[in-house]
Amino acid sequence: MWSNSFSGNYEKRLYKKPRLINLNETSSEKLYHGSLNPSPEDGGASILLLSDKEKPTEEYLVTIIQHYIFSRMNVINSENLLQELDRYGRLSAMPRTLIYARKILKIYDEFQTNLKLCSAVKVVEKALDLLDVLERAPVSIKEAFKPLHDKIGFLKKVRDSPLWVKQLSVARVAIDEGEYLSALILSREAILTYSCITLSTCGDKSCIKKGFCLNASMRDDIECYLMKLFFREFKPQTFETRLLSEAYGSVKTKVEKISKGLFSLRLKGKDVKKIVEEIYVKAVETVTREGLGGSFNYL
Repeated sequence: MWSNSFSGNYEKRLYKKPRLINLNETSSEKLYHGSLNPSPEDGGASILLLSDKEKPTEEYLVTIIQHYIFSRMNVINSENLLQELDRYGRLSAMPRTLIYARKILKIYDEFQTNLKLCSAVKVVEKALDLLDVLERAPVSIKEAFKPLHDKIGFLKKVRDSPLWVKQLSVARVAIDEGEYLSALILSREAILTYSCITLSTCGDKSCIKKGFCLNASMRDDIECYLMKLFFREFKPQTFETRLLSEAYGSVKTKVEKISKGLFSLRLKGKDVKKIVEEIYVKAVETVTREGLGGSFNYL
């Protein structure tokens, strides 16, 4: 049954040497049609190349969508995949399973886009849309995409939570999705949002009411102070200080504008320190462990 291809411990099924043809290079005369079952020879996966006259199978299309979502290997172009789904629909009536698989693919693409843009509110919205589709989908589709449900299901709980809670929650999702830079940026934003709310630094509370900060100057001051506090309190040794400086901007500017001890008592509270320790350190150590530090060189 194709639904078992990536369900359960799907991470253990991510093949080291996939033999996949890039769907982005599909010509009008070719259709990639086949299976992603592991090859016993090299533990890889393969896609068979058949004639354009042949209709893709339902099993093939769902399996490719599974691979696109779960493998995080940039070998499949979602636009072309959507075109193949539409082509299937033109050749014959699209079964209910593919209708839902197509919906999942489209929403997941939007989910990923907003994750890369670090838009926590939008990510939560798209996650809720995905969960809604999965709940209404046929049993076979629910089983096929159960790992996705398990990964983002907890975001249901933060639907009506403050912005900083959404930002921290989405940062955790970003780590799971391998979007480490997004995880770091979202973590920083969450700490700043939390601090702004805790310190009552602006009168209109725009970060609560509108979901974004209007007091940029004060926010910059708090950011600089928090960065200084972070390095002093946690003295991270597992990564270069330059990495965070580049990722989050200079920690030296505007620090002198902050009155001595003005925020120190409240910023040293256990809540803020706990957030910093659990999210910042975990995220950056993950980057270091995965050898992805080089991805920050362009900043």
